[in-house]
Amino acid sequence: MCVSLCLQRLSPDCEAQIQVILQESALDYRLDPQLQIHCTAEISRLCPEEAAAQEQTGQVEECLKVNLLKIKQDGCKKEVLNMLKESKADIFVDPVLHTACALDIKHQCAAIPRAEGARCRA
Repeated sequence: MCVSLCLQRLSPDCEAQIQVILQESALDYRLDPQLQIHCTAEISRLCPEEAAAQEQTGQVEECLKVNLLKIKQDGCKKEVLNMLKESKADIFVDPVLHTACALDIKHQCAAIPRAEGARCRA
Protein backbone atom coordinates (compact mmCIF):
# COMPACT_ATOMS: atom_id res chain seq x y z
CA MET A 1 0.00 0.00 0.00
CA CYS A 2 1.72 3.15 -1.19
CA VAL A 3 -0.05 5.34 1.36
CA SER A 4 1.64 3.38 4.15
CA LEU A 5 4.97 4.78 2.97
CA CYS A 6 3.85 8.34 3.76
CA LEU A 7 2.20 7.86 7.16
CA GLN A 8 4.06 10.74 8.77
CA ARG A 9 2.41 13.18 6.31
CA LEU A 10 -1.15 12.06 6.98
CA SER A 11 -3.65 13.36 9.50
CA PRO A 12 -3.77 11.37 12.76
CA ASP A 13 -7.24 10.01 11.92
CA CYS A 14 -6.14 8.86 8.47
CA GLU A 15 -2.94 7.35 9.84
CA ALA A 16 -4.88 5.43 12.51
CA GLN A 17 -7.30 4.01 9.94
CA ILE A 18 -4.47 2.92 7.64
CA GLN A 19 -2.73 1.23 10.56
CA VAL A 20 -5.94 -0.73 11.28
CA ILE A 21 -6.18 -1.81 7.63
CA LEU A 22 -2.51 -2.85 7.55
CA GLN A 23 -2.87 -4.84 10.76
CA GLU A 24 -6.03 -6.58 9.54
CA SER A 25 -4.44 -7.48 6.20
CA ALA A 26 -1.38 -8.78 8.05
CA LEU A 27 -3.65 -11.20 9.90
CA ASP A 28 -5.69 -12.33 6.90
CA TYR A 29 -3.96 -12.72 3.55
CA ARG A 30 -7.36 -12.56 1.84
CA LEU A 31 -7.55 -8.86 2.76
CA ASP A 32 -4.29 -8.12 0.94
CA PRO A 33 -5.11 -7.78 -2.78
CA GLN A 34 -1.47 -8.03 -3.85
CA LEU A 35 -0.97 -11.31 -1.99
CA GLN A 36 -4.20 -12.58 -3.53
CA ILE A 37 -3.04 -11.64 -7.03
CA HIS A 38 0.54 -12.83 -6.80
CA CYS A 39 0.61 -15.62 -4.20
CA THR A 40 -2.51 -17.77 -4.58
CA ALA A 41 -0.62 -20.64 -6.23
CA GLU A 42 2.27 -20.43 -3.77
CA ILE A 43 -0.12 -20.38 -0.81
CA SER A 44 -1.82 -23.51 -2.15
CA ARG A 45 1.54 -25.18 -2.70
CA LEU A 46 3.46 -24.12 0.42
CA CYS A 47 0.80 -23.29 3.02
CA PRO A 48 -2.33 -25.37 2.43
CA GLU A 49 -2.96 -26.17 6.10
CA GLU A 50 -2.57 -22.55 7.16
CA ALA A 51 -4.88 -21.38 4.36
CA ALA A 52 -7.51 -23.94 5.35
CA ALA A 53 -7.60 -22.73 8.95
CA GLN A 54 -10.86 -21.00 9.80
CA GLU A 55 -9.22 -18.55 12.18
CA GLN A 56 -6.96 -16.11 10.35
CA THR A 57 -4.21 -15.02 12.72
CA GLY A 58 -1.38 -14.44 10.29
CA GLN A 59 -0.43 -18.09 9.78
CA VAL A 60 -0.44 -17.85 5.97
CA GLU A 61 1.71 -14.73 5.98
CA GLU A 62 4.16 -16.31 8.44
CA CYS A 63 4.26 -19.47 6.34
CA LEU A 64 5.14 -17.42 3.26
CA LYS A 65 7.89 -15.60 5.17
CA VAL A 66 9.36 -18.86 6.47
CA ASN A 67 9.23 -20.37 2.98
CA LEU A 68 10.54 -17.30 1.14
CA LEU A 69 13.39 -19.20 -0.50
CA LYS A 70 10.97 -21.85 -1.79
CA ILE A 71 8.69 -19.33 -3.52
CA LYS A 72 9.04 -19.71 -7.29
CA GLN A 73 6.87 -16.84 -8.55
CA ASP A 74 8.74 -13.53 -8.66
CA GLY A 75 5.61 -11.44 -8.00
CA CYS A 76 4.84 -13.42 -4.86
CA LYS A 77 8.43 -13.27 -3.66
CA LYS A 78 8.33 -9.49 -4.10
CA GLU A 79 5.14 -9.21 -2.04
CA VAL A 80 6.57 -11.34 0.77
CA LEU A 81 9.71 -9.21 0.77
CA ASN A 82 7.46 -6.12 0.99
CA MET A 83 5.72 -7.66 4.02
CA LEU A 84 9.08 -8.22 5.67
CA LYS A 85 10.20 -4.67 4.88
CA GLU A 86 6.97 -3.18 6.27
CA SER A 87 7.22 -5.19 9.47
CA LYS A 88 10.82 -4.07 9.89
CA ALA A 89 9.75 -0.43 9.52
CA ASP A 90 6.86 -0.75 11.97
CA ILE A 91 6.49 -3.78 14.22
CA PHE A 92 2.79 -2.95 14.68
CA VAL A 93 2.20 -3.93 11.04
CA ASP A 94 3.20 -7.52 11.84
CA PRO A 95 0.81 -8.71 14.57
CA VAL A 96 2.57 -12.05 15.00
CA LEU A 97 5.91 -10.33 15.56
CA HIS A 98 4.30 -7.70 17.77
CA THR A 99 2.69 -10.39 19.95
CA ALA A 100 5.91 -12.38 20.20
CA CYS A 101 7.84 -9.26 21.22
CA ALA A 102 5.16 -7.53 23.32
CA LEU A 103 7.05 -7.76 26.60
CA ASP A 104 10.30 -6.55 25.05
CA ILE A 105 8.47 -3.68 23.35
CA LYS A 106 6.86 -2.67 26.63
CA HIS A 107 10.17 -2.61 28.51
CA GLN A 108 12.62 -1.47 25.83
CA CYS A 109 10.53 0.87 23.68
CA ALA A 110 8.09 2.58 26.03
CA ALA A 111 9.77 5.99 25.70
CA ILE A 112 10.18 5.82 21.92
CA PRO A 113 7.41 7.45 19.86
CA ARG A 114 5.72 5.13 17.38
CA ALA A 115 7.38 5.00 13.93
CA GLU A 116 10.63 6.33 15.35
CA GLY A 117 12.10 2.92 16.15
CA ALA A 118 14.59 3.26 13.30
CA ARG A 119 16.41 5.74 15.51
CA CYS A 120 17.11 2.96 18.02
CA ARG A 121 20.02 1.22 16.40
CA ALA A 122 22.53 -0.64 18.57
